[in-house]
Amino acid sequence: MTVPTVSVIIPTYNRAHMVPRAIHSVLAQTFADFELLVVDDASTDGTEEIVRGIADPRLRYIRRPANGGVSAAQNTGLAAARGEFVSILHSDDEYLPVKLDVQVPLLRATDAGAVMGAVTIVEPTGEFLRLSNLRGTTYENWIGFEKGIHISPMLIRRPLAQALGFDETLPGWEDVDFVIRLLRTSRLEISDEPMVRLHTDGGHRLSSAATQLHGMRGLFAKYERELRARPETRYRWHLLAAHFCARLGDAAGARGHLRECLAARPAAPAAWLLYLMSLAGDRGFMKAYHTYASASRAKESVRRFRARWVA
Repeated sequence: MTVPTVSVIIPTYNRAHMVPRAIHSVLAQTFADFELLVVDDASTDGTEEIVRGIADPRLRYIRRPANGGVSAAQNTGLAAARGEFVSILHSDDEYLPVKLDVQVPLLRATDAGAVMGAVTIVEPTGEFLRLSNLRGTTYENWIGFEKGIHISPMLIRRPLAQALGFDETLPGWEDVDFVIRLLRTSRLEISDEPMVRLHTDGGHRLSSAATQLHGMRGLFAKYERELRARPETRYRWHLLAAHFCARLGDAAGARGHLRECLAARPAAPAAWLLYLMSLAGDRGFMKAYHTYASASRAKESVRRFRARWVA
């Protein structure tokens, strides 16, 4: 059996209505030497019939006997992968046609463990480009969350990906944890060319504030010692957690994270503003935060407009 250059892994669970888009975006790649492993995490919505109905010899359907979460599904795909490189695509997103064509030669030309591309964020109101915020990031300076981290725009050397795996004990943020551990022994090569379209419409992303907060707290527990040694990273992580608490109307939870922010960066105006807002109680905090967030979104919209249309 011929060994493919790339093993693409699509983990999926109960997304029969959208996984075909992800699958066809892989099958439409201009680089054809790949295998596609669709790992079904015990779906109950007819995913198996839909995937098996797509006729392509490069497509292999793998069904897990019980639902174990995205990390478990991705680990199942890694165990079955045969390619020189691996690429993981979440089933609610899609690759741009040149993704593998661009990234395979990039990774072959470097000693990095993986390459990371930019993403196009697709929202109900339009699309915008998001460059990777990991350029120059090492394990020593660690990771901030200003623009998010996604596994889909990456191409990884298979032995490294298999050695790292995904932490199945984490309740979320497994991509972030994977990148942190990758940086311990390797580095990322960064490209500003968009590789993936990330869809946020329809409420189907597993990214509610509660889910995100639960995942972040899992990382806090796992990396507590490292966060104490890295005040700037500690500040950024806890500030984001405070924002999730604010969206949930959890004033007390936000204050706990904001105290951690201020311990790391005592003069931070954003943390102080949110802390004072949280003193209004849950209802008052949520109302004040709604106004704050609306002003922030308006500012971001102006920034995007200027970046797109103003030279």
